[in-house]
Formats: sequence, structure tokens, C-alpha cells
Amino acid sequence: MPKRWYSYHGAAESSRMDAEIVADHKPYFMTYRYPVERRQYNAFIKRCKFDCIWKFGIPLEELLNKTDRTEDEENYVYWFRRNCPVSLGNCTMNRLCRIVEQELAKVKDTWKQKGKSFNYAVYRSSRASYTAVQFATISKIISNYDAEIKNVPSYAKAFKLDDAATAEYKASLTQLAKEELYCNCPSIDVLCNIILDGTCNSSGSSSLAWSLCGDIMIRNLLRRSGETITYYEKDDAGSIDYLGMRFSAKTYEIKEE
Repeated sequence: MPKRWYSYHGAAESSRMDAEIVADHKPYFMTYRYPVERRQYNAFIKRCKFDCIWKFGIPLEELLNKTDRTEDEENYVYWFRRNCPVSLGNCTMNRLCRIVEQELAKVKDTWKQKGKSFNYAVYRSSRASYTAVQFATISKIISNYDAEIKNVPSYAKAFKLDDAATAEYKASLTQLAKEELYCNCPSIDVLCNIILDGTCNSSGSSSLAWSLCGDIMIRNLLRRSGETITYYEKDDAGSIDYLGMRFSAKTYEIKEE
């Protein structure tokens, strides 16, 4: 492949026309194929967003969409596109990629709204109240555990742990947290309610609750459903049609030991 096809310097040495049409950057959609390109692009955009606010007082996206840019702004946009690790041009695949991204953003926003309206009371234990002192004590333990879990990637990188060792380390942190929680609150029902109230709110994360008292939450769900679960099984005579196949609902009884 001639160098003028993929190298700006090679194209510039060849002719002005080659310099104008040279493809010296991978197109944006390839950031989904090559992790290195994605990391470079994200780092570049993060830096430019900060730089744009500092220089012009407006977000980068607003500057790029602005129709009446000043000379300084035009110059910034030119070098932004020139130095971007990938090509942001309107090739067919880039346009398709943006359409998919827009649709995925709508889906994510929809699920976020659904998540905010989810009533986690279905996981709670009935008739298990607690005091403010208990809540404060348990919340402190959860906060410490949350900080340790968030630090796991840095810890694994520092000590060069592989995936198995990292998972084992994370499991040990969870086990230690559970032991401390049970020492401070022997009632698993009260503990479950405190953890849920402390994590499953607008600012918290349900993943913490599932890590620390997921078994109790599942038990509470089973009790509310009459100790039965419903699942869907492939059945040619079933009444449910999905993706060209038929399914029927099955109910399975699970007795609590």
C-alpha cells in the first residue's frame, strides 16, 4: 500500500490532492473494535472537554455544533479534528455508529428511570425495625466496605494479581465485612433492612446489598411469592411466542429449609 494513502506526511510529499484525501486515522467506529483506539480517544476527548471549558467557557459539543464560531474557535476546532486519534468524518459506518449510540443512550435513560422507580421494599424483611444507632453503626461498616471494593482494581494492579486472585481477594473482603456486620447486628432480618435502606436509594447501589445480604433478599422474595418461582420453558404447544419459538410458563415450588 503506497504510504501516501495512510500517512499525512507521505501524502503531503506526493501532492496537495493526496494530502487532502489521505486516510491517516482509523474511522471512529473502529474504537469499538480496537481497545487501544478507544482508550486513546476517550483520553483525548476528556482532555479537550476540560480545555474547551477553560478557553471558551462552553462545552466541547456546543463548540463543535456552533455555527457562528470566532476565528480562535475555528482554529481550535480545526486542530481538534486534526489531532483526534480517530477520524470523526461522516463516512457511512461512522453515521451508522452514531445512530446506534443514540438509540442505546435512549435505552439506558429508560432503564435509569425505571431503576429509580423500583420499589426495593419487596426485598425487605417484615416486622424487623431498627434504631438510629444501629443504622449509623451498620452504615459505617458498609461505607468502609464500599471503599475497599472500589480500591480492588488498584490493589490488583499494584500487586499484579490475575483474575482468579483478584476474585479471591474481593471475596475475602466481602466475607470479612459480613462477619463484622453480623457481630454488630445478629438479626439477619434487621441487618437486611438496614443494608437495603442504606444502599438501595437514589444515591446508593443495589450491588452492595446483593453482595452483603443477597441470600436474605432472595429468601424474602420467595416468601412473598408463596415459595414458588415461575420460569419459561420451550414448548411447541406453549401459548407464548418469542423469536419464532413457543414457550409455556412453569411453576416450581421451593420449600425453605
